[in-house]
Amino acid sequence: MKNLRIALIAPQPFVEVRGTSLANLRLARILAKGGHSVDVMTYPFGLAEECPGIKIHRCRRLPFIRSVGIGFSPAKLLMDFSLAFLAIKLARKGRFDCIHAVEEGVFIGAYIRRRRGIPLIYDMDSIMSREVGPPLSWFVRPAERWAIQNASLVMTISSDMSDYVLQVRPDMRVSVIPDIPLSSGEPDPERGLAQIPEPFRSRKIIAYTGSLAKYQGIDLLIRAMKKVAPQAALVIVGGDDKGIERLTRLAGSIGMMQHLLFLGKKPPEQVPDFLAAADLLVSPRRGGINPPGKIYTYMQSGKPIVATDVLAHTAILDSKTAVLRPPTPDGIADGIIWALAHPDECNQKAAAAKDFVSGMTPEWQAEQILAVYESL
Repeated sequence: MKNLRIALIAPQPFVEVRGTSLANLRLARILAKGGHSVDVMTYPFGLAEECPGIKIHRCRRLPFIRSVGIGFSPAKLLMDFSLAFLAIKLARKGRFDCIHAVEEGVFIGAYIRRRRGIPLIYDMDSIMSREVGPPLSWFVRPAERWAIQNASLVMTISSDMSDYVLQVRPDMRVSVIPDIPLSSGEPDPERGLAQIPEPFRSRKIIAYTGSLAKYQGIDLLIRAMKKVAPQAALVIVGGDDKGIERLTRLAGSIGMMQHLLFLGKKPPEQVPDFLAAADLLVSPRRGGINPPGKIYTYMQSGKPIVATDVLAHTAILDSKTAVLRPPTPDGIADGIIWALAHPDECNQKAAAAKDFVSGMTPEWQAEQILAVYESL
């Protein structure tokens, strides 16, 4: 295969401890290791060192924006304009063989493709028009369809997302490449327990890892714990200070702080330790269609999973691999209570889940991604 010069448009910090940001780093490394040259065009936030095959270009930092959170925001929109100026400038100067555009970076990539005729891969981690509500979705939906029409190939993380792409353009080449579990050594539950105070260790530990964005449904989970406590305690790994403060106020208002522990962000390699220390893992997402990357790591842990019965979860999980319940406080609480009362059945589900992801290794994912580029 020809070694390509690839423009990777990544409208996220490069890199922070969150799903898409880490996936972008993993993608760049896979492409570089495959012999390609990768020019990463990204935000002026995050820490990542250049390495052989990877060059990082950061757009202009706006003086009143210090960070960009997950999901749409005015700050993200402004940074995307700054990123667009950078990408268009570099595309004029450089001779790129391919554009790989992540999420809304596809709008920038599609514009460059139409101007310069460069093949465009749309890395579709979510259906943007379904992630935002009206009136914003009225503008995003036609823009998203236009981007799909102008792509050369679309990479998705689930078959449901691929079906959506084919509804927009039936002749589109689509590759489904799901996320993979966090790769690490053998998890050590004692390392995880060492960071959990004794009063929590004496109870059943319910663990959640990931962002605290509102669509994740952590407020539903905290309200559910009112029905579950005091037999169990909730340990949350992840989230920024703003999210923790918001949810701390909620927990305090319903008298749940003594049953709740926020540990904040941890390095990805430590997450399996906390999962190994838990008795039960939970994902209370409110809805959506894009599968959360954490679910694959949950499944790899071999611990029972309680998840809401929404498309984002059922794209991966079913009744054989998890306890699925409605996305309500009562539904989540009932799922946790049932799981704690039926350990044998839940252990069978956990074993089936672990077996499901056993072949989803970093090497397997790299093969899938490089095969996409082979097809170009």
